[in-house]
Amino acid sequence: MEKKMNLINDKLSIVKVGYIFISQIMLICFLLLAYSPVFSNLFPPLSTEMYAFLMLLIVINVISLIFYTLFPIRINYELIRGEKLNLQKEKLILFFVLTGFLITFVYSKSIPIISIVLLNDSSYVYKEFGIPFFHVILLTFTQYYTINMWIRYLLNENKHLLKYIIILSSLPLVIYNRGSFLLLIVSMLVSYILIKKIKLKIIIKVFVGALIVSYLFGVSGNVRTNSLYKVEENPFKSSVIMNIGKPDAKISNSIDYIKPFYWSYFYIVSPLGNYQLALDGTIAHRHYFELMEKVNFNLYIIPDFISKRIVGDELYYSYMKIPLISPTITAATSFSLSYYADGWFGVCITVLAMYLLFFLSSMIKDPVNKLVAISLVSTIILFSFFSNMLIFSGLSFQLLYCFLFGSKYLKKYI
Repeated sequence: MEKKMNLINDKLSIVKVGYIFISQIMLICFLLLAYSPVFSNLFPPLSTEMYAFLMLLIVINVISLIFYTLFPIRINYELIRGEKLNLQKEKLILFFVLTGFLITFVYSKSIPIISIVLLNDSSYVYKEFGIPFFHVILLTFTQYYTINMWIRYLLNENKHLLKYIIILSSLPLVIYNRGSFLLLIVSMLVSYILIKKIKLKIIIKVFVGALIVSYLFGVSGNVRTNSLYKVEENPFKSSVIMNIGKPDAKISNSIDYIKPFYWSYFYIVSPLGNYQLALDGTIAHRHYFELMEKVNFNLYIIPDFISKRIVGDELYYSYMKIPLISPTITAATSFSLSYYADGWFGVCITVLAMYLLFFLSSMIKDPVNKLVAISLVSTIILFSFFSNMLIFSGLSFQLLYCFLFGSKYLKKYI
């Protein structure tokens, strides 16, 4: 019996989750260094409370790193490598996904990437695109299944899967949802880090890839805002984002072909400024959050498409009104709304929810769905300083598929 257990343990591989907590610590340090009026005079000064919170988060990540080093998550990758690929099932799922998007385009009477890029249509709003409820299910399943396929490809290296992955991962771009595409790429990158050995050349490739994605993100942002604000200029000039961010003259007068990077910088750092505004002005606005007798969990830890049905669209959007350093930059970390609603108690609940989800994901029995869930929750944690991914249905709702299909009863269907 002991020999059998040793044989099983020899086949188990450690999931390298420590990189997630190290990355979060590095991100916090970067924000502290990059948060400067030189890059934007919109940023309010960070308070003592904010510094204390950031230090506490570093401590939490250090504790998590130590815990998962002492008690690592282990998976038998041979179970995944040994699975026989069912191409008929993969083709059928791809067919249903593509059919769903085709129905969506017919319903919405447009294909966003064509309308925006080729027809210069400024009326597109991704939050209003698609068939209500159905679009949430379609997009989140597509994202989930893309990551699921990606993990199997990393372990099986079957090129048939790679074709489907490319098709599925391009769909967020077709609907011009840059946020969903970015979250998908990050989740896939996280799953790669969890599974594969990290070599120097891989780090270099990731760094170069991040620069390319960052630059394209900025250029596409220029295309979108130029269309929205009726600005006729080349997509590298970046005058709209410079007017929004209000950086120092040395930055605003820099070379045009460098300026698209400012989009990524501002999107990364500005949410911390919005969070600081919440700390500065929360007492005057706390009365907005009396819906659930001072405990408003449904607003800041439950996916938004569910919360909207609890309180109604009109009330929901009125509760979402928090102070912003600029009306065009609505990202405000995972903690701004929870602090606005329930003070530091709400922030504690948000932090607890994220790390509890991480722990629960590690308990999923099915190895592929466990890796998908860990990748998704890791993305939620890593993006906690950019936006509240707990309530963003496009990401958090994907976890439901992991828990459903990760059970032994439903595993055979996906």
